[in-house]
Amino acid sequence: MSDSTSNHADLLNDRQKRALPYLAVAPSIQEACRQAKIRTDTYYRWLKNPNFVAALKKQQNELVADSMNCLRANIGRAVSTLVSLLGSENNFLKRSVANDIIAHYLKYSELSEIEERLETVEKFVLERKTYRER
Repeated sequence: MSDSTSNHADLLNDRQKRALPYLAVAPSIQEACRQAKIRTDTYYRWLKNPNFVAALKKQQNELVADSMNCLRANIGRAVSTLVSLLGSENNFLKRSVANDIIAHYLKYSELSEIEERLETVEKFVLERKTYRER
């Protein structure tokens, strides 16, 4: 954790610190405020405080990172499960799974191609910038 992000939470009052976990995960602002035992107008007032906003974003980003790590750790099992379902006796299930696998592969291929093209463009821009600086 960098000093600049850790300082944001240090500058919050205890009530704000206690509310952060609820505000970071609740499905709605009203639900978050209810769980955190604060009024919505208090929440909106806190949003005017850059330290509060930074601490809330940090908490939300940590939750997303934890979730992505969980997905990454289980992707192999998920793929194995899909592939094993291709052998199902249920033709509807087999067709659905086949479509899912194809859709995921096509999305992966599309993103890989975009990434490759972007790298080419970035390389071109960098070379052009270097040439102009001479």
